[in-house]
Amino acid sequence: MAYARHYELTTSGLNFDRFVDQFDEPTLNKMRQQYWTAKQLIRKKLGKKEDEHLLASDAEFDTKLALFRFVQETSDQMLCCIDNYQHYLSELVQVEFELSKMLKDDGGAEMTAAGRVMVAVARVLALSVHHSYFALLKLS
Repeated sequence: MAYARHYELTTSGLNFDRFVDQFDEPTLNKMRQQYWTAKQLIRKKLGKKEDEHLLASDAEFDTKLALFRFVQETSDQMLCCIDNYQHYLSELVQVEFELSKMLKDDGGAEMTAAGRVMVAVARVLALSVHHSYFALLKLS
């Protein structure tokens, strides 16, 4: 009962909150850690000894490998984000260009102050399209 009270006090009451700190670890890393622990326990029970330097280098290598995989995964995610950004930016450039063209055409046809404002907005929008297009080219 004391555990349940502690659990209710430290979480939102939802079951998945119990394991939030473990979501960051991939299942494969957990399995490797359990395998390593079991292997060491069996070696100890059988009385076999391992070289201390071998153990230290294995642990260091495992740490570096886990870090490399994390960096690789993060880099892949960043590349996907950049691809999405380029796609949406190119769509934005196309839409802004069409809008500036429409405003220029419609503003030129109208001889009132509203027409002059539409032409001015079309020019500013065309400049914005120009800058966005060059930003898109630099990303490619």
